[in-house]
Amino acid sequence: MPCSDYRQSPRNQRGINGAGFFFLRLPHSKLEVDLPLIATFPPGDPPDAGRLPDILVSPGVADLSAGIDSQMQAVRAALRDGTRD
Repeated sequence: MPCSDYRQSPRNQRGINGAGFFFLRLPHSKLEVDLPLIATFPPGDPPDAGRLPDILVSPGVADLSAGIDSQMQAVRAALRDGTRD
C-alpha cells in the first residue's frame, strides 16, 4: 500500500522503465512526445511508492523557527551511536 508520508523519497521503487528515448516534436503544435525504445521491469512486485527513511523525525515548530535541523541531528546521533532506531 502506498504511503502518503511527506518524508518518503520522491522516487518510485519500481524505477524508470524506459530507456533509449525517441523524441518527436509535432511541427505545428510544438507538442513533444517521448517514446521509449527499450523497456525494463523490476523483479517481483515492488510497491508503487517511494522509500521511507530509516530514521523518522518530525521537526517541531520550535526547531524550525530556531533554524535547527532536527533530522540531521538524528542522523548524526545514529551514526555516532551506531543505532538506526
